Amino acid sequence: MKQRLSFGLMTLLLGSFVFLSGCFAPDQPSDEQIQSQAKAFYNQLQPSLFEAVSIEKTNGYKQNDTHYVAELTLIVRAKQSLESYINSITHDPSLSPLEKMTSGMQAGLMKLSMADFDENDTFEYHKNYLFIKTDKGWLLKKDLTDDHNP
Repeated sequence: MKQRLSFGLMTLLLGSFVFLSGCFAPDQPSDEQIQSQAKAFYNQLQPSLFEAVSIEKTNGYKQNDTHYVAELTLIVRAKQSLESYINSITHDPSLSPLEKMTSGMQAGLMKLSMADFDENDTFEYHKNYLFIKTDKGWLLKKDLTDDHNP
């Protein structure tokens, strides 16, 4: 009788463990995932001009079971001055005339929307990044921030 009771109890405990283990699966990306993916995402936007040096998650929330929004503060460093950047793209022989025109227009818009900056100047930006839960884990999908800063 005791063996039957302990076997039943063990079966119940094992079943409970298996059932509850699904409840402990990560339902949001870890802070480390958010920071590393946000840094990689930001740094590929304008790799010759800006670099994210610090990323802090200030808040976050689930939109649903597969969508998570991370509210972040980014500290960004200028790799070169805006003037140097404009000179480098307008005098780059590897760029086609169309690429030069597109880059020049982008730099002109940047000059209108930002104060002039020098190499190693830092800026603080607030970004909202959307993470999607996929078969391979949480992946940063896009920037939800509707500002026009880099």
